[in-house]
Amino acid sequence: MARCDDGPLPNVVGSERPDDGGALGDVGEGAQIGRKTPELSLGDQKFVHGFIGSDHDETLALKRLDEGAQDRAIAARRFGDQPSGGPGGTFLASWRQNGGEAGDLARLDEERVAWLRALPAMALDGDWLLAHADATFYQVYGRSIGAVNRSIRALLRGDNAADWDLLLDYFSQRRAFQDVERGPARAERFLALYGGRRFVHGHTPIGKLTGQRPESVNGPHVYAGGLVTDVDAGMYLGGRGFVAELPPLAKG
Repeated sequence: MARCDDGPLPNVVGSERPDDGGALGDVGEGAQIGRKTPELSLGDQKFVHGFIGSDHDETLALKRLDEGAQDRAIAARRFGDQPSGGPGGTFLASWRQNGGEAGDLARLDEERVAWLRALPAMALDGDWLLAHADATFYQVYGRSIGAVNRSIRALLRGDNAADWDLLLDYFSQRRAFQDVERGPARAERFLALYGGRRFVHGHTPIGKLTGQRPESVNGPHVYAGGLVTDVDAGMYLGGRGFVAELPPLAKG
């Protein structure tokens, strides 16, 4: 198996879309909410377990990989035509400009909203730190995983439109670790703060970092000196998607 600095690269175990649909992986901005209830189908569970490991709640991985689109949908549902700093001028219009569809919003019932609000914004699985965005704004919400999760959960349960607007604005940030010279050092600081030896994110499609056509992406992109792994296949752009296992890292 190919290796990065001191541990194996993520292992690709599949690159086909599951037959039963739903919002899987980091399908990207403008992703559909999905046709599932909070109880995932067997196909969904296999997909998510392939990414994060069978010892964890599959819902955590699903949330981690598509957090930006989900939070925009909740904001559109809650605040509707209230003004926002997004590209559409209101929460609802901005969500639509990011690819939101009326059918998705109609399926976003109270049960699903409660389920999404309860999920963490960051997680640590062994030596792998998981979060949605390739950005460092998480530091605004806390200096530990627990603090970040508490802050963002409180925000998502609140009715302060300005706080929501700021969070959504932060999710427009990306590519924090792409710079060849500064990226590795920034990744080291991020990992030192939150824990782990590798950071895994979605948010920015791999093809936008590498220049690949979406349909040619068939596995994770490891960069920033081997410290950061992008698993966004760009499915909304036409990517096939893939399942990647995160193996234990070698001690050292």
